[in-house]
Amino acid sequence: MGGHCCYYFVPYEEDINSALQTLRKQEFEAGRYNPAIPFPFDNWPSQTSGTAHGAKHASIEEALEESHADGTRSILDMERVGSRPGFGVVVQLS
Repeated sequence: MGGHCCYYFVPYEEDINSALQTLRKQEFEAGRYNPAIPFPFDNWPSQTSGTAHGAKHASIEEALEESHADGTRSILDMERVGSRPGFGVVVQLS
């Protein structure tokens, strides 16, 4: 099991889940996800400034399905964040 460090920045929104969905849509439309780009963060920084060729799938769900156990290696793998404060960050992975 490996990991890739990546950072995303989005304009502030009161609704954090709305901000996450906006970011997921942005990265999907840019095509910065596996399998459209097998390792989207190999040539860091790729987010917003890296090579992107547009989405290669009809939907985020289709990209998730085709990425199999590898995942999309991007923010697309994160479906939502917790809505209540707590210790650490609560995430729901696909």
